[in-house]
Amino acid sequence: MIRQERNRRKTQKAYTFMLIPEQQSRVKRLRFSSSMLYVAGGAIAISVVLFATMVWVAGSVPRLTNENKELNTENLQLKQQIQSLSSKMDYVEGVLARVERFDAKLRAITQLNDPDRHIAIGPVSRKDMLVVQSESRDDTAADPLVNDLVNISDKQEVSPKILEVKLDDLKEEAQRSEDSLRELSELLADQRSLLSSLPSTWPVRGWVTSGFGPRISPWTGERAMHEGLDIAAAPGTIVKAPADGVVVFKGTRGGYGKMLIIDHGYGLETRYGHLQQWFAEVGQKVRRGQKIAAVGNTGRSTGPHLHYEVRINGIPENPRKYILE
Repeated sequence: MIRQERNRRKTQKAYTFMLIPEQQSRVKRLRFSSSMLYVAGGAIAISVVLFATMVWVAGSVPRLTNENKELNTENLQLKQQIQSLSSKMDYVEGVLARVERFDAKLRAITQLNDPDRHIAIGPVSRKDMLVVQSESRDDTAADPLVNDLVNISDKQEVSPKILEVKLDDLKEEAQRSEDSLRELSELLADQRSLLSSLPSTWPVRGWVTSGFGPRISPWTGERAMHEGLDIAAAPGTIVKAPADGVVVFKGTRGGYGKMLIIDHGYGLETRYGHLQQWFAEVGQKVRRGQKIAAVGNTGRSTGPHLHYEVRINGIPENPRKYILE
């Protein structure tokens, strides 16, 4: 074994390093085997790699720290934006709930849900209004969209995807509410037009000398239908339009004498007879309270007065049914 070890040492390569000092001294010799040099070289290489890695990590730490700060800032801003959107959704939900209640009240007042579409001119009773309010509250509480929005507002963290879905639902709900209110607006505009067309005021101030209905004719002495009201007034007393409309006739007609006819739309028509003069022309639009004629004594008349008629689709109606004053 000793001989084999000696032979191995003889065959193994060795390297000698000589250190020569400047001053007179002995020369130092350092002898290394090849295996020792390999080990030393590997150790040096590993040290260099480790040092380079440490340098890279040390340089990356500030950059990673800055990126982490930026991410934290963006995350905080995103949370604030989500909370802001959630608050806005709560506000929109409240507005939509109020719109729904207002919509229900208007539909109750206008009877828009009536399948026969009857037009309601007077208000509903207090009992009906309480029922409408109760039903609208119940409908709002049962609305899944409203419940979802309430649940969302209770959560501290909401994903943008959920917010996007709920906002789409809100857009659809708002569109439905807009369409419903547009329908109500059109109906109310039509009702306002109808109300402005109803002959609800007296055309002239005076004394009613003959009412609507059967009476004894002063000309024949026989019972005959009187199709309007005779309102006695001094000659020249101003006659005013009892509602909005358009003058469709101005002229002399039989026993009416000088006559004026106003078409108010919706099949409504008013007639004015025994006039002294006119202040409106055919085709002219007139407003309620506008001067249209003057009381006279023309035609078959026993004295100065206004003969006033209201007709619905050509059928005489009692004018008192429409006068609100």
